[in-house]
Amino acid sequence: MEWDWAALKFLLDLGTATGVVGVGVYSWWVGRNHATRSAIDSVGERVSCVEDRVSCVERDMRHLPTAAHIADLHDRIATLGGDLREIKGALQGLARAVDLINEHLINQGRRNGV
Repeated sequence: MEWDWAALKFLLDLGTATGVVGVGVYSWWVGRNHATRSAIDSVGERVSCVEDRVSCVERDMRHLPTAAHIADLHDRIATLGGDLREIKGALQGLARAVDLINEHLINQGRRNGV
């Protein structure tokens, strides 16, 4: 049996070309889903920026009042409101007394002919 070397060479060349095209298509298919180095660096910079911002927020939140502080402040304000109502009542009484004294002095001045 005699081999047809020309046909065998053609089949070998066709197989090589098909393999090269197949490897190219495979490389393209796999590579299209991989991020590039610049894209990875860009995401890394954005993550670093977000980490800095979160650190600033966490640092600022440490100085905020707690719920217990707010409740204590609420109680103090409520007490202050009650104290102001008492002062308001006292001032109204004092104002009425000053009005009566003023009216008395005015009436006394009319009687004396001033």
